[in-house]
Amino acid sequence: MWYHGGGFVVGDLFTADGVCRRLARAACATVISVHYRRAPEHPLPAAHRDACAAARWALAHAGQLGADPARLVLAGDSAGGGLAAHVAQRLRDEGPAPAALQVLCYPASDFSLARADREAAHARLLDWETIEWFAAHSMPGWSDSQRRDPSISPLYADRLGGLPPALVITAGVDPFRSDGIAYCRALSEAGVSATHRDFPGQIHGFAGMDLIFPAAGDALRQAADAIARVRPVDARTAVSAVPEPILWDRVVTDRLRRMGDTAQRLPQVNGARVLATLADHHARAALATLVSLSRHGSPRAPDSQRTIP
Repeated sequence: MWYHGGGFVVGDLFTADGVCRRLARAACATVISVHYRRAPEHPLPAAHRDACAAARWALAHAGQLGADPARLVLAGDSAGGGLAAHVAQRLRDEGPAPAALQVLCYPASDFSLARADREAAHARLLDWETIEWFAAHSMPGWSDSQRRDPSISPLYADRLGGLPPALVITAGVDPFRSDGIAYCRALSEAGVSATHRDFPGQIHGFAGMDLIFPAAGDALRQAADAIARVRPVDARTAVSAVPEPILWDRVVTDRLRRMGDTAQRLPQVNGARVLATLADHHARAALATLVSLSRHGSPRAPDSQRTIP
């Protein structure tokens, strides 16, 4: 199961299609992409309810999809990562069956925003103003205690023990990096096998932008490897069992309409800031390569992995 990000306001099957296809191919797995209800038309907890309903539907129809319900993987990025963590807790407590693995890409685990790093939230695609804009639309008028409700914020769950193993991927320059680290540590302290992979220098959302950020390919490969270890099926069987997403069978005009809808839902983010962020990233990467060449005679990539116990 893949739950897309977008602050519960934007994002859909179209924006998640590329990541889902890459994971399906690399892991030889059936990937179900979930398009939950979004704010402001449907504030939280509508998305959480839809996320749980989708997982239960998948478990009930796994045979029709060529999937194994005993090897359910819950995955997602950003807001979707928080949804995946929430669904894992609900399936553990209420059934009908527990998940086998969680893959959480820079997840939002604390919607009170108490742990969000304000220092990282500047000119890096996702800034503090944008975060607050998303929160105001998805949780309008909510108090701090409401945002900390365990049914919304996975980090505040009464019990984390008994959850499936987790792979938590974080980005080095991301306000929600601390959310991912905190949740990974909380899982470990509760006795859950939790692995943290950090990607220094990357921004929030990088895993879905592999044409811009080379590290995205590494992140998706690690996610696919973790999924494949849970669901080791024959490649030919897996490919034949993956249905084509309905969205991509539609005409080009429909795709453009959906892109326009996404653009209209976005906050008024300064486009120049976005371009400056991407340009700065590549400039720094090029400079680092030149420095490495001058020191070592060959390019040296920074260590992009580390495990937090």
